[in-house]
Amino acid sequence: MEVDVGFVVLADDGDDESELSSESEDRHPPVLSVGASTDDEAEQGAEAEEEEGEGEGGEDKEPVVSFGMNEEEEVDTTAEQAAQGRDVQGIPWERLQFSRDHYRKTRIISYRNYVNVVPEDPVEFRLEYRPELLKLCTPVAYDVGNGIGGEDGCCSRKGRASRPAYFNFVRNSRAVHTNIVHFQLRNLVWAASRNDVLYVHQNSVYHWSPVSRTRTELVRMSGHGRRSVPLGRVQVSTLSHKDDLIAAGGFNGELVCYRLRGEGELLYAERITNSDNGITNGLEIFSTPQYDLRLVASNNDQAVRVYQAQPSGMRLVNRWDYDWAVNYSTVQPGSPVLAVVGDDPATHLTDMRTGARVSTLAAHADFSFAAAWHPSGQLLATGNQDTTTCVWDVRQPSSPVARMAGNMGAIRSLRFSPDGKYLAAAEPADFVHIYDVASDFKRAQLIDLFGEISGISFTPLGEELFVGVADLTYSSMLQYERAGPASGMGSCQDVPLQWDRQSEADEQDEQDGEVEVSDMEDEEELRWQQLQQSLREEEEQEELDRQQRMEQIDDRVQQQQQEEEMATQQEGNHVLPTPQKQASCVHEAYPLQLE
Repeated sequence: MEVDVGFVVLADDGDDESELSSESEDRHPPVLSVGASTDDEAEQGAEAEEEEGEGEGGEDKEPVVSFGMNEEEEVDTTAEQAAQGRDVQGIPWERLQFSRDHYRKTRIISYRNYVNVVPEDPVEFRLEYRPELLKLCTPVAYDVGNGIGGEDGCCSRKGRASRPAYFNFVRNSRAVHTNIVHFQLRNLVWAASRNDVLYVHQNSVYHWSPVSRTRTELVRMSGHGRRSVPLGRVQVSTLSHKDDLIAAGGFNGELVCYRLRGEGELLYAERITNSDNGITNGLEIFSTPQYDLRLVASNNDQAVRVYQAQPSGMRLVNRWDYDWAVNYSTVQPGSPVLAVVGDDPATHLTDMRTGARVSTLAAHADFSFAAAWHPSGQLLATGNQDTTTCVWDVRQPSSPVARMAGNMGAIRSLRFSPDGKYLAAAEPADFVHIYDVASDFKRAQLIDLFGEISGISFTPLGEELFVGVADLTYSSMLQYERAGPASGMGSCQDVPLQWDRQSEADEQDEQDGEVEVSDMEDEEELRWQQLQQSLREEEEQEELDRQQRMEQIDDRVQQQQQEEEMATQQEGNHVLPTPQKQASCVHEAYPLQLE
């Protein structure tokens, strides 16, 4: 169910919407013009935003194309207007010397994907590496509609669509200006509900209401103002949200946590690492039956940290170090298993209780920056700079069950819909792929736009999808709505995972714990099954212990009642129990309750 988090405005007294808008648009423009053509230029645009040499430094480049627009033309685009032929971003193609299709082809050819391991030269990457990569990828049919409607509403990337879109375009909101601090980190948009969208702009966390179309500042991290966090200027590199908790990570290793209920409360604001290269790359807030509300932070100082949310702040409960920078970590639903990706081609599954490595998933060729679990906990998606998304069945970790290629850039952000029916994968610019899980990821909808993507987010019930666009001229928030009734939300039982098939003999072996190990793949599977069996045994033991404690309490309460009856009888005979016995009665009656 949706949670009313009770958003509050934290701007200083006297700040109004016009002042915030003027400051953000005039003093600090968003990162890129829509014409910028490389992931490297995205990096340079983000660097140029840093003041007085802060951040990574660098010089901004002129965009390839600049789409001029009058101020009065900066208006939203609605679904009705898009169906009538208006560009969803409001780009006036009819006034330009080239068509949208022509510019799209030119941009794909000229775009330079940022890599660390695979060939960096764009010609070599496109002509040699990319064709060989595509041979390994799952064929994907983009044969569903683009969600725009009208005469072209059923058109897909490859012509006329045979199926309706999964998500339909609702509105492009130009009042929302998102920006990016680090070109590789694109988790800066979170939808708390269909009417509560959080995003980052100019070192502050803002709230956007798609219904009233108003924006308000929630948490100020600019280093000035009565309600600014006590860390000075924090350049927000990543964002996370769950329930009433907001967590923001900083370029210099900061962690800021804020409670939203009531009047709002700053829960935590500290620099969690002393490393000069300790940027907070990723944050995820989670809760499981075993754990209350917790947060896992992934940092460039090669560490993963787990914090427990408490009324008085955030308490560090675990830390594990790796041999490479950690870019993102995500917790398996209903399990203490943590999937960790970073400056290493492999994905590492770690037991959060002990820090032990459970399994290693190896198929990518470069560094990974995105990971997401299917709600069932059986599938894990990983996004990599080699431009692919891999989907793993963690019970069979030897190879991915699906591998999908992007169009031109790395996969920087991944999200499964809450019901597990769709997987959204965002490239650094221009493209968001929405894969149909039931088709084994072989069918997808493509959201085709122009500009750097600051983040993607499903609403908690999965009925909406929001896409943040960071651009000098066309910065905005794209809103898409689930096509048809959003039935079965919160349940993934009706999603047929076609690779989830076991013979009756295999199922019986798993139930009896009789798994024969014959090679390395079987050993990996055995280790995974042993972990799951261990978790089940712990849960059973916890339930047994709970029942025993309840029985002990009942026995002690019954004993206390008997002693009280005896004391009453003694009082009737004018015989009182000694003070020592009274103290003993109280102590023996409630020892477990005091725990």
